[in-house]
Amino acid sequence: MAGEGLKRRFGPGVVVTVRAPVNPSEDPAKVLAGIDLLFGTTARTGLSSTAGHVEATYAGDDALAKVYEQVRSKMTISVLRRLLRQRREGETTSFLLNKQVAARGVAVLCETDAESPLGAIEVTVETSEMDRFIDWIAPEMRRQRRSFRKR
Repeated sequence: MAGEGLKRRFGPGVVVTVRAPVNPSEDPAKVLAGIDLLFGTTARTGLSSTAGHVEATYAGDDALAKVYEQVRSKMTISVLRRLLRQRREGETTSFLLNKQVAARGVAVLCETDAESPLGAIEVTVETSEMDRFIDWIAPEMRRQRRSFRKR
């Protein structure tokens, strides 16, 4: 199960809202299926579909398990950290994911909505411990200096 490999947990004090556009040529159920591949269904507390959008709400960090693991495997931790800090407003922050690859269960970060041809998935995170959350999901990566020995 995704998330079992988490080295440490942030905890239940986080609410995650995932909102994706649904284009006229798309099936809302398929867009939701893509969201489910990335965020699962066990922690989902709400689901709504309006004209042109699908929205799912999750409680706790379980919903972020795949994002947590995939930003590490792709070495995009520093990009996620920068995006979370730039988009932070008090106890809320957000980031964007490419909707096309999300349909395959893959988390690819976008800086703007235009980077995802079908529209980006917006992931909004709310927590009273935002600094700790950002440090948990996207810890600061320190540059390692390499020393070369003369032989």
